Amino acid sequence: MSKIITTPDAHTVRNNLLRFGLPKDFKFLIITGTSGSGNTTIVEMICDMFLNILKKSTTYTTRAPREKETHGVDYYFIKVSEFFEKIRSSELIEHEEVYKNLFYGTSALEFRQLSNRGLKIIHVCDVKGALKMQEIFGDHARVIFIDAVDRIDVGNFGTNGIYLNTTLRKRLSERKDSSPQKDAERLFAAANERITCKVNRWQLINNIGNIDDSVFAIKFILHEFFGIEPNKAK
Repeated sequence: MSKIITTPDAHTVRNNLLRFGLPKDFKFLIITGTSGSGNTTIVEMICDMFLNILKKSTTYTTRAPREKETHGVDYYFIKVSEFFEKIRSSELIEHEEVYKNLFYGTSALEFRQLSNRGLKIIHVCDVKGALKMQEIFGDHARVIFIDAVDRIDVGNFGTNGIYLNTTLRKRLSERKDSSPQKDAERLFAAANERITCKVNRWQLINNIGNIDDSVFAIKFILHEFFGIEPNKAK
């Protein structure tokens, strides 16, 4: 079920920034989207373009590392008991139990350290995490929703098109953990996430063609939001 964000007032946002030790002018970009949309690859390309300017924040998780994932780079991989301790000590800005005993959480310390180094932050999280972050930080958090959905024009039938999951279904089926049940669950979740994106008026990028087009669109948003330019040509 989709959810509409309750936008906090300026006083609440200031208090939340103070609570997490962040400057009053702090702001950051959130990348979220459907499973299989390609947001991880896009963020890697963006960060490579903005070296020493923009940095992806690293999230805590209790899941095991996947092939080629590195602790402290892709995620901070910790035990469930350690995760609960971070909740108790208010070290997490937000956290979510995705599946039983599978948690993800955003580190307040990570945000402070990156901000103190003068770096702009790009934060990757699921839709629930994006909702929570905007409810805490309001307009200081800009959300971009990455999708991978095909659109077919249907002429004069009183609609703007029929949306299909052909591209997304193919990408999900190519994952190592793919199964008919998991793929169906992810496609169902994607449908609800699209509604959440629409009702909250998040910026939408549909990544079904050339990935460079999606990267270019985000590069433009980064310039508009942060006033930064890439230091590596792509």
